[in-house]
Amino acid sequence: SLQGNVVQVQVKDGSIYEGVFRTMSPKMEVVLELAHKVEVGQTSLPSRDQLQEKLIFHQENVVMLTALDVDLDYATKGYSGFSPEFFTDSFTDAAISKFNGQIAEKELQPWEADSDQAPDLLLDADGGTSNGWDAAEMFRTNEKRYGVQSSYDSSLAGYTTQLKEEDTKEYREKRDRAQRIADEIERSTDYQRRVALEVHDDEEAAFSAVHRPSRNDGGGDLHKYVLKFDSK
Repeated sequence: SLQGNVVQVQVKDGSIYEGVFRTMSPKMEVVLELAHKVEVGQTSLPSRDQLQEKLIFHQENVVMLTALDVDLDYATKGYSGFSPEFFTDSFTDAAISKFNGQIAEKELQPWEADSDQAPDLLLDADGGTSNGWDAAEMFRTNEKRYGVQSSYDSSLAGYTTQLKEEDTKEYREKRDRAQRIADEIERSTDYQRRVALEVHDDEEAAFSAVHRPSRNDGGGDLHKYVLKFDSK
């Protein structure tokens, strides 16, 4: 597509107009944006006053349309590397047949920790027995190191409406009804499936996960990880 490229349009009287190719109508009318007339011998850029926001050329007046600095073979080129010198023709039948329907995948290399790597920077520095800092410990550390005191309340009183317990028949009935509804939800198949997914991380393990070697498999360095990718 030439849309967005600089083109020149020559009309019947010999005049040449240059601008950004916008579109071509079903009637073969050419539309240029930011167009200007090219003066003979002009080498400098046109001034703002010379530019016209939009010009439309009817088919019967157009003699020739020339695209400037356009690589007409761009759509059939690809890269076999990461720099322009590795241009290859990757869309022809001959080029496609080289792959024989298969695309080579990169072989992943295990990451090796340096001998002087700080232990607390490793992913399993805690031995894999912890899911992170305890919230109370985190708050104490922030207060001790930075003097920041947290207003966190585990009851979430600032975000939820707190229920006042009452020793009445109506309150006990509402509490029992709420408990029954909660039990029904937790016994439902959908709820149990969601909980199992969160607890066992089945979806992550199946489709994109970092698998850590077991400490009991005698598999060597525990700081090696294997990325697994799959698709449905």
